[in-house]
Amino acid sequence: MQDHADKLAESIRTLLRQEIQRSPSVRAFLVELANLVLAESAAFPPPDQPTPKPTEEDQDTPPNHPHTPPETPSIAAPVPLVIGDASAEVVVTGTPEDIQIAAAAARESETARSEEQTQPTPRSIDLAYIEKRARLKAESCRLYIEKRKAAGNQDQDRVLKARMDDMIAVAKSMTDCFLWVFWSYQEQPDDPTILQIASCYDALAETAKLCARAVSSDACFTQSEIQQALQLFAEASSALRVALAATWLTSDDIDQEEAHLWLRRVTMERSIFIERHMKLDDPASPEHACDVIAHSRRLLDAEEERSRRNRNVRQLLNKAAYHARRIQNAATPSRDDFEKINAAISEISDSGVGPTDPRIAEFRETVRDLRFPDDLQPHEHLTYKPADDYKPADDSAKPADDSAATESEPWSPRVEQARELLRGGRIVIIGGQPRQDAIARLEKAFQATVEWVRLTEHGSGSRMQAPIARPDTRVVIVLIKFTGHLHAEKARKYARAAGVPSVNVEGGYHPNTLAEKIIQQADIRLRI
Repeated sequence: MQDHADKLAESIRTLLRQEIQRSPSVRAFLVELANLVLAESAAFPPPDQPTPKPTEEDQDTPPNHPHTPPETPSIAAPVPLVIGDASAEVVVTGTPEDIQIAAAAARESETARSEEQTQPTPRSIDLAYIEKRARLKAESCRLYIEKRKAAGNQDQDRVLKARMDDMIAVAKSMTDCFLWVFWSYQEQPDDPTILQIASCYDALAETAKLCARAVSSDACFTQSEIQQALQLFAEASSALRVALAATWLTSDDIDQEEAHLWLRRVTMERSIFIERHMKLDDPASPEHACDVIAHSRRLLDAEEERSRRNRNVRQLLNKAAYHARRIQNAATPSRDDFEKINAAISEISDSGVGPTDPRIAEFRETVRDLRFPDDLQPHEHLTYKPADDYKPADDSAKPADDSAATESEPWSPRVEQARELLRGGRIVIIGGQPRQDAIARLEKAFQATVEWVRLTEHGSGSRMQAPIARPDTRVVIVLIKFTGHLHAEKARKYARAAGVPSVNVEGGYHPNTLAEKIIQQADIRLRI
């Protein structure tokens, strides 16, 4: 019996020594275990203290007392001993039931350790990689159709086969890129179905590219445009899943699956709600893949143009700031520096940046003490005054709703600027009750059709959807003071769906007021 105990102790020491040397976590665990054992043993008498004698009641208890279990013969058997990553077989002594329990525990430990080792490490999702693989899969679908049509033409088939081999080699060089349409052991769908799948792969690639740009730190997207990009990505992913149901594939496409997982993570991190196509019971139609591609490219092109303009504005402002510093540091400022400032600001103005732009306002503040030569006027952006300065001569006669201006009242320069953006289009107004005199004045000021939607306070807002969705609608004006929160939110929602800028106006609806808000909130989008 003592020999078995010594062998068990030696086996445990050997295994523990190996693990202590190799694993810091095992060392830390054993230290905690030792402290626990010492703490628990303090509650018992020391080994040299005599054990209390049994009471008379204990001594009188017969050997076969009904509450005393009968003795079970002990046996010795080999049992696996697992500590950390090390394992050994030791001989232990105990009842047959004890041996079975010990062996089962060892097997469970080994199974759990094996499953933990085989568990795949989560891989970060790279949208650029999704785009690359999706484009290759779309190309493979179209190549397969070419090869199927070339059946019987040996020369053409040879050329197409070489292209197919090159494409397969590219796919093998990438992680998790399987060109399933080339798999010769399965029957592929008909040509129209494969073409539709190719379009869905294209849509996934385009929206992956769009979303990669949308979440980058230097992107020039509005929050609404970011939400549109994520919604398009969800639609492309869902449509691809639907389209692939017509193939022999039995598992999800890796790019479709990773797109969905990426969307779930990003929307949760950014608290963005994606309204459609994020659930299995809300599938997208593969037939809309071309529309998704077109919408994605419009958003990306607009952002690229906006970024280009912003870079140009930064360069021009840096140039103007350089000449301003020269003027401030010179005992006798050069006229050329003043002219260079005017030229830079003029170029910025010509690109569509108004005087209320924060960058212009900040620069205007830094150069407000510059004294231009008497015969050289500073650019109007440098002397800009708010629209409140443009008031009728007889301000006391103007009503509180800011709507009734005389025909001879001068309009602010902002009206002329907004007119160039809106001329020939449609302005949709939400809020308050339509007034024909105000509509006529706005149409004259902006040379555009004005459609003022009549709504009731607690009625449906659906009647505003059609006017907002008209092809010639350029801007939606939401009169905050004269409309309820639900109608205002619904108007903004319809405007986003139609790709039309919405402008919030807290004051009245005088042309000067509307022009100022339009330039502030929608200048760039109206120029796209």
